[in-house]
Amino acid sequence: MEYNEYFIKRINRYQYAINTYPNTMDDERNEAINRLDLFDGCKSLDLGNSGLLDFTKIDFEFKKLPFEDRSFDRIVIMAVLHHLSVESREVLYKECMRVLKLGGKLVVSDVIKDSKQDYWLNTVVDKHNSIGHKGLFFDTSDEELFRKTGFEVCSEVASYFWYFNNKAELEDFVTNLFGMDLSDNVYDIVDKHLGLIPHGKEGFKFEWQLIYFIATCPLTLFQD
Repeated sequence: MEYNEYFIKRINRYQYAINTYPNTMDDERNEAINRLDLFDGCKSLDLGNSGLLDFTKIDFEFKKLPFEDRSFDRIVIMAVLHHLSVESREVLYKECMRVLKLGGKLVVSDVIKDSKQDYWLNTVVDKHNSIGHKGLFFDTSDEELFRKTGFEVCSEVASYFWYFNNKAELEDFVTNLFGMDLSDNVYDIVDKHLGLIPHGKEGFKFEWQLIYFIATCPLTLFQD
């Protein structure tokens, strides 16, 4: 199931989680922002609408971005591409190359292949989500596809936390973000597989980890 088909089935619950608890994933957003090297007047695009302020946002699309060539200084794509095939990613990267200004930067974050987060999504969430979850996750070998489409690229791994003020917030956020409509004990499932840590008076946090690809559009593009 490609991302557009999958995501349209759960967009309302996903956006509910993001909008109701906008600060839960601040560390994840900051990891992306720190790699974007933003500047005054920077024109930036958030593909996938991950909640970054002052960014242009559109519903996710990979075949043709509705922007003129060289429109943006920065593009960020946070944890959505694991539902795209390699072939579809290549199409999207070419589109990002087209709409980025020369010297512009694309930052892509996603789950690491064979990681704890991979198991959480493709095994645990898959079991408790009525439409399932089978992501195609990333490792450093995925740098090659960026290079194939013309980018200069490097990758980094970052670990950080997601924060919750109380148990009810945690259960509501996780249930809706991951579409875990088949579970009635989300708290225990998260604790078992991700490991909850007390935070504040009544809150909790758990560690999350992603790989970040920092891809730069060369200042000079060579044509075959």
